[in-house]
Amino acid sequence: TRRPRILNDLAAYLKDHPQSDSTRRIVAEGMRSSLTCPLVVKKQPVGFLFFSSMKKNTYSEAHQELFLKIADQMAMILEKGRIYQELLEITEELRQARDALETEATRDSLTGVWNRRSILELLKRDMARAQREENPLTAIMIDVDHFKRINDRIGHLAGDGVLTEVTSRVASTLRSADILGRLGGEEFLIILYPADRETAIEVMERARRACESGPVVVDSGELDVTISLGAAVVEDLEGVDLAAILKTADHALYRAKEGGRNRCEVDSV
Repeated sequence: TRRPRILNDLAAYLKDHPQSDSTRRIVAEGMRSSLTCPLVVKKQPVGFLFFSSMKKNTYSEAHQELFLKIADQMAMILEKGRIYQELLEITEELRQARDALETEATRDSLTGVWNRRSILELLKRDMARAQREENPLTAIMIDVDHFKRINDRIGHLAGDGVLTEVTSRVASTLRSADILGRLGGEEFLIILYPADRETAIEVMERARRACESGPVVVDSGELDVTISLGAAVVEDLEGVDLAAILKTADHALYRAKEGGRNRCEVDSV
């Protein structure tokens, strides 16, 4: 009926309605009269408020109207709470969608590391930081040896598997502050900050040894995969731009490949 109900003699009601388990429980607790108010939101019942008294004949029409107003207020609070909860859920969904879009925009879809645009932006950030804090910075370029041969002979799916495994092995050797990104194709970039020449060599050797530590398993079998690495170490960022660092690292990488591959070379900017 969406209207309050008054029962001013619960014992008598129970006698007439012995099947009412809820009334039996209430009477057992010592209650003798009750008033039930529906909670209605947008013409739909969502619950009720239940008032009870240990005395018979407690509630009257005056109580009914007063408690109905209380019920109306409670229904509004419940509706606002429901809307608030829905807003929280929608906000969480939007946050997850935003994070997914951010990941898609900043991460390489194959390997999961930073993509080219992002890794270069991070290098710019650390260059500014290195100049401000007067600490050395190192950029390391990595190239998978004979990668074109892998793609041509075995196929691009195998090549993707090699890139994924190389990424995993290199990442496992890095410090928590080191940053790994994919420049494109089989080329990767590592940013070390702070890092001098000695640190750069240690990091490169760990990565190189990890990649040659065992064959990479692909659908067609196993492949021995190695990498070549070239590092640009910058002790003083004054007057040094991004292009100069990348060019220096690229030259060092070229020397590593010309020297027989599976090697590390370091240059200073």
